[in-house]
Amino acid sequence: MTNYSLRARMMILILAPTVLIGLLLSIFFVVHRYNDLQRQLEDAGASIIEPLAVSTEYGMSLQNRESIGQLISVLHRRHSDIVRAISVYDENNRLFVTSNFHLDPSSMQLGSNVPFPRQLTVTRDGDIMILRTPIISESYSPDESPSSDAKNSQNMLGYIALELDLKSVRLQQYKEIFISSVMMLFCIGIALILAGA
Repeated sequence: MTNYSLRARMMILILAPTVLIGLLLSIFFVVHRYNDLQRQLEDAGASIIEPLAVSTEYGMSLQNRESIGQLISVLHRRHSDIVRAISVYDENNRLFVTSNFHLDPSSMQLGSNVPFPRQLTVTRDGDIMILRTPIISESYSPDESPSSDAKNSQNMLGYIALELDLKSVRLQQYKEIFISSVMMLFCIGIALILAGA
């Protein structure tokens, strides 16, 4: 059986807890930061899609593809670092207009048996996050009166699907893993210096 010197045992007793605690803290903070980055991306997507749903109501009522197409193209270009595509679907679940014709718009389309979203919904698939929100008509038709509260709350004109790219979040996660690893190695080095002194 190998007999370790008192100095070697002391080094192990000093370094083992330091490495273990440093590793656990690094894992905790990296996982927490990754979830925080995903939440930030989801909030950024919601701040794009919710005002867009309100803005497209008028164009959907008039079946004006050009105005909605210009609107979603501008939003896509402004947020091109995270947005892959913005698509608008009508009340029959048909593609009305999209900002990126190079991607398959059916990947963002709801299935034929899936009901339209009644509020903002988020789905994740690998490096893609898809947000969907309904386009609800807020205007009153001639047979509806604001005073009689005859407005149908289910008056949906369609929905908007927004596809976000999670690769930027993954890149940020890799940076933070690298930084936490360097910091942990730095702490181990300081512990070795202090243990040797």
